[in-house]
Amino acid sequence: MNFLAPAAAWMLALLAPLVLLHMLKLKRPPRRVPSLVLWRQTLQDERVNAPLRRLRPDLLFWLQIALLAMLALAAMQPLFGHRALGRAMVIVLDRSASMGARDEASGTTRLDAAKARARSLMAEHGGGDVALVTFASGAELNTPFTSDTRACERALAAVEVEDVGDDLGSALRLVAALGSQRELHRVVLLSDGHLPDVVDFALPFPLTFERLPPPGPNLGITRLAARREGKSEWRIFAAVAASEGATSAAARLRVEVDGETRHEMVVAPTPGAPERVELALQTPNDRPVALALHLQASGFDALASDDSAYLVLPPGRSLRVLLDAELEVFARALAIFDDLDLAASEAPDLVIAHTTPPTDAPMSLTVGAAPAALASVVEVQAQEGHVVDHDRLDPLLTHVELDDLVLLDDAVWRPGQGEVELERAGFTVVVHGAHGPLLVRQRTPLGDRTRYAMLFDPARSTLPYRVAFPVMLSNLLTMAKDAAGLREVVAPRTGNLPVLTAPAQASLALSAPDGTRTTLRAGDDGRVRGARAPHPGLYTIEGDGSTRRLGVSLLDADETELKARSSLRVGDLEVAAHAAPTSISASIWPWIVALALTLACLEWWLYRRARRRLQQ
Repeated sequence: MNFLAPAAAWMLALLAPLVLLHMLKLKRPPRRVPSLVLWRQTLQDERVNAPLRRLRPDLLFWLQIALLAMLALAAMQPLFGHRALGRAMVIVLDRSASMGARDEASGTTRLDAAKARARSLMAEHGGGDVALVTFASGAELNTPFTSDTRACERALAAVEVEDVGDDLGSALRLVAALGSQRELHRVVLLSDGHLPDVVDFALPFPLTFERLPPPGPNLGITRLAARREGKSEWRIFAAVAASEGATSAAARLRVEVDGETRHEMVVAPTPGAPERVELALQTPNDRPVALALHLQASGFDALASDDSAYLVLPPGRSLRVLLDAELEVFARALAIFDDLDLAASEAPDLVIAHTTPPTDAPMSLTVGAAPAALASVVEVQAQEGHVVDHDRLDPLLTHVELDDLVLLDDAVWRPGQGEVELERAGFTVVVHGAHGPLLVRQRTPLGDRTRYAMLFDPARSTLPYRVAFPVMLSNLLTMAKDAAGLREVVAPRTGNLPVLTAPAQASLALSAPDGTRTTLRAGDDGRVRGARAPHPGLYTIEGDGSTRRLGVSLLDADETELKARSSLRVGDLEVAAHAAPTSISASIWPWIVALALTLACLEWWLYRRARRRLQQ
């Protein structure tokens, strides 16, 4: 037992005056008695009037002592559990997509149930400071430490589900930052149990994991991608999954192109065995088209955010290649490939040149020289060289063999330089020579561009006469088509939009599916990164005289299947889930007050009864 106001124990000192009042001599007026029969009563009265007499058993006296003790105990505000006054509690609330799943019986979402539990936790905390942390793909401090119940209620009411996956690690790191400010008495995690298997985090505070009751059965779209099979022909790939409760799952899948229904089919996935859908689609090749898949379950469906998926298919066009006119060996090899635009000069998808291209192409290959960033690390010399090893896992060298290759140019490490310095400059060696790197790949921020550098000139080698050369160029063209979205397109997931391109410092307007508009600004490199897309749907980007659309979908099998974990592995610790709420504290002082009032009424009744007897 703990006390919220232990200083009120001074009221117990009132017991001393109460006892003294019963022990002091009583003054009674003299009376004549008609008989000596009452002599014994007189002697007894004399003993009563003796100072500091021994107390006789008196029910009213003991009731008065009990009443005073209970009032003092109630003023101290006792409670069972953890003392809240001066202590801090953090409520960590999950608001990822699965928290929007509904209960089949009542239609209550997991987030509504979590909010109700959070309110009861704040009430049980007994006036101590409470902080509210919510998380989805990132964590947010909704309320710093406060004892203002109304502020906590307002922050809790404003929490909404984001149709994204969850990142518990970010929430725990935020709680740890709060713990650096003051001691954390209790941290309570409220979630439906759909959380990662392991969280790489050393837990520095006590964590209680309360798992909410499971929702009803659910169906959802978990994959959407497309592969081009011609300028206007696409092969669409999709998958539909079911949760554990959906034992007889069946639904109708509708495929729309720019709002027009093209296909409709029945799907029946089972728990643990998603149904895969593959179909052919013909689209116009002169403009982008919006592809939308809508799922309608025949029975109850707990989660609505995974019932639709969106993908914008780009128009059919040739791959734009900007080729240096001096690289005749590449021009002859590229002539055998179809669907290439070798006369491209603006907005190329692939650049092959002697020096680093000034354009912002997503894919480039420099030939015959070291990049400017490696000028102090390696130099190219006109001497015989050969290949020692190459990275067969690099996509450029898939099915490429470079053994016994004869080179008349060789890359040589400068004095005191080596692979460590090359990696510090942001490059990775793909082909190793005897004296230095022969082919390197540059690591670019966020991976939105790919840069290769071939330090030797292929025209001064036997590479053009080997099968490896056209195979390498085929790999390069495939990578360029993927980067430009001309071969395969995968539907982006909710959270953040892919990197957007625009003129440097340009201003863009982003319109979300719910009608909200956000202003974005490109950086000096012409990139817009981190634009938020918290809900599925079609997003419109306007600016620079053009309008673009992007489809965003949940596409998270874990969120759709609603798998609840019975425990969490946080660092080296395992935190078990409590299916039922765990009480933090239980205040008992109201019951003590009620009992004290009952004793007061009993004492008053006994006193009135004894007085009536004396009067009779």
